[in-house]
Amino acid sequence: MQPNSKASSRALTNELGGVADLCADTAADIMMEMAVKQGYAAPSSNSDEWKRARQMCANVLFHGLQAKSGLRHNLPTLYIEACLHPTIRWDKRRRLVGNDICDFNHASAAIAYCQAFFTEGPLKALLELKHHGLASDFRCRVASEMSEALAVLDDLAR
Repeated sequence: MQPNSKASSRALTNELGGVADLCADTAADIMMEMAVKQGYAAPSSNSDEWKRARQMCANVLFHGLQAKSGLRHNLPTLYIEACLHPTIRWDKRRRLVGNDICDFNHASAAIAYCQAFFTEGPLKALLELKHHGLASDFRCRVASEMSEALAVLDDLAR
């Protein structure tokens, strides 16, 4: 079942906002370290200047991950996991279980960096949903059946 485009878009936007907020401290710290290496003084951790820099990093991450040609290919695991989580929340028939988190971690690494990913049927279906197009966008072939996996391996060996 394909998600409603407005609902799934809103859920993805919310997830990307959460990811950007979660990563903003680290991004600001990295930016400050880079400034210090260039001879600039870095603001203290909780100063207003640091908070403004952190907010700027959150905005850059959020808008960069949203943009089709933006950070999604520079920070692929963040983007892929941000796509998977709201899809599970949207589908009321599917319950998120602890193992799904591990599956999402494996899938995000494979989709981002591998030519093929072999997994179970429900995760394959999730990765191939048209509203986010993860498998096609990152050019990773996903297989859940033995015959599919063998065909993918045969194609890759050519």
